Amino acid sequence: MTPTVVLTQVYLKLPNRMYKHTQHCHYNTICGLSARSEYFYNALVNKKRNVVQNKLSVVDFEPSDFELVVHYIYTAQDCFRTVHECCVGLYAGDRFGMADIKSKCSRRLCNHMRNDSSTAPLIVRFIDRFDSRDKNLFIYDEANDIIRRNYQSIINSETVKTYERETMEQLLEMSIEGDVPEIDVFRALIKWATSECIRMERDTVPEEVRQVCGDMLRLVRFPLITFDELGTEVMQSGLLSDKHMALLLGRAYNPSIEVPFIMEKRQSAAPNRQVITITIGSLHSQTGRLTMLFTFPMCCT
Repeated sequence: MTPTVVLTQVYLKLPNRMYKHTQHCHYNTICGLSARSEYFYNALVNKKRNVVQNKLSVVDFEPSDFELVVHYIYTAQDCFRTVHECCVGLYAGDRFGMADIKSKCSRRLCNHMRNDSSTAPLIVRFIDRFDSRDKNLFIYDEANDIIRRNYQSIINSETVKTYERETMEQLLEMSIEGDVPEIDVFRALIKWATSECIRMERDTVPEEVRQVCGDMLRLVRFPLITFDELGTEVMQSGLLSDKHMALLLGRAYNPSIEVPFIMEKRQSAAPNRQVITITIGSLHSQTGRLTMLFTFPMCCT
C-alpha cells in the first residue's frame, strides 16, 4: 500500500516511504509550493487538480527526489548539483511549472556533459523515461550529439559500470560519428555485465555474465571484430556459443557466411554542411551604392 502523508488539509501520496518533511514544514510548505507553482496552487489551494478525497498523488517521483524540490522551495538552498539531482530539477520544472529550477538545472546539465561526456547517456535515458523529450529538445539533442562524437571515450570510461540496463542498451544501439573498434564495445559490455553480477551478488563466471547480457549480445557487431580479436578475446570470454564462434571465424575466410549479428558499421552519415558567405554592408539611400563593411563564412547544416 502506498503511504500517505498530511500537509495541512491535503494528503500527498508518495511511493515507498513516508515523506520526511511533514513534521516541520506543514503550512509553510504548502505556501511555498503554491507560490512557486501553478500546479500546486491549483492542487493544494483550489483543489482543482488530481485531488481525490483530499489526497494528491505524486506517483512519478521517488520521495527522496521530491524532497529535493521541496527543500529548494522551503529553504532556498541550492541542492541541484549532481547529474541525477539536476535531472530531477529539470523534470520538476516541467512537471510543476517552475521555470527557475528548470533553467538552473538545464545549464548545469549542459556543463556536466561538456566536462564529462559519459554523463550524456544518463541524461538521454532520464529524459526518455519521463517522456519529456519535446520539452527539453535542446538538451536531448545536445546529449545525443555528445554521445555520437565521444562514443569511444564513453564506452571506455568507468562510468559505464554504473549505467542502468536500459541506458546500456541505448548506447549499444546508437550510430556514431567516426570509427570505433567494435572490440571496445564488446569490452564495455563485459565490464558493465560483470559489474551488474557483482551488484546482484552473482558469480562473474561466463554463464552468469551471459545471462546478464541477454539480448544485448546481439547488439555487438561481431563481424566487425578482427579475426585475431575474435580468437583471443571473444572466444576466451565464453560468452558466445561454439556455433556462433564457428560461424564468425569461418566468415573470415568466406564472407558469404551469414551470421545472426549486425554487420553494418556504426558510423552514421556525416551531416551535410554547406559553407555560405555572408556580407554585411549598408545601402546609400540616394546613390544606391552598397558600402561593404565585412564578409565572413558560416557553416550551416
